[in-house]
Amino acid sequence: MNQCSAVVSMYKQMLACVGLHPEVGTLNIVINCLCRMNRVDLGFSVLATTLKHGLQANAYALNASLRLMGFAKEKGLACSEITYATIINGLCKAGKTCIALEILEHMYEDGRLKPNPQCYNPIIDSLCKERPVDQAVILF
Repeated sequence: MNQCSAVVSMYKQMLACVGLHPEVGTLNIVINCLCRMNRVDLGFSVLATTLKHGLQANAYALNASLRLMGFAKEKGLACSEITYATIINGLCKAGKTCIALEILEHMYEDGRLKPNPQCYNPIIDSLCKERPVDQAVILF
């Protein structure tokens, strides 16, 4: 119904309730609303909350995360190493290591950011679990 402000307000109220933790679907909706409200910075915070609570990102969450990066670029906002590391971590936890590798390659191609260990570690861990260790060793 395009009531993004109401959604964000309800999310804040939910966080204020002791013992009440949002589930992935709710967080995805909040991220989407924040993108529509041009509050990409807050969208990344919600994504970090998703990972902090150990919630498994689903396809919708991953798409919302990638949309966050797109919105940030459109608005001329530079994504930091922490932003990339958060997205990479979520992708790896969801079994999307190939997409995480593409994002890591994009960081190299862009040249403005130097990937930090938080970018490499989830990918190396996933590669060790998914494939022969050779590719993980090469990345290491």
